[in-house]
Amino acid sequence: MEIFLPYVIPLLLVLPLFLYLISFMPEKGSGNKNLPPGKRGWPVLGENMEMALSGPPKFIKDRMEKYSQDVFQTSLLGERTAVFCGAKGNKFLSPMSTNLLPHGGQKQ
Repeated sequence: MEIFLPYVIPLLLVLPLFLYLISFMPEKGSGNKNLPPGKRGWPVLGENMEMALSGPPKFIKDRMEKYSQDVFQTSLLGERTAVFCGAKGNKFLSPMSTNLLPHGGQKQ
């Protein structure tokens, strides 16, 4: 057990630093200017902890104040997510806009 100790301690110090630095690396295609404002948080974790600790209503309200009243991007449960808020977002996703959703927004 004492043989592995010199390897475990540096690993525990380097791994968080590596994860922190990798979170700032640009992703492929991240230069797209059509993305909504927002951040995606830590890799894999995203903003799950912030949403869990503050609660969904406060999380969304804080992001609306910080980024945009209409739409913002985040990462929840490991997936990049666009959150649409307010009347404009509701109108954008309404069943009247049949060309945006598969099957015209209707249940199969």
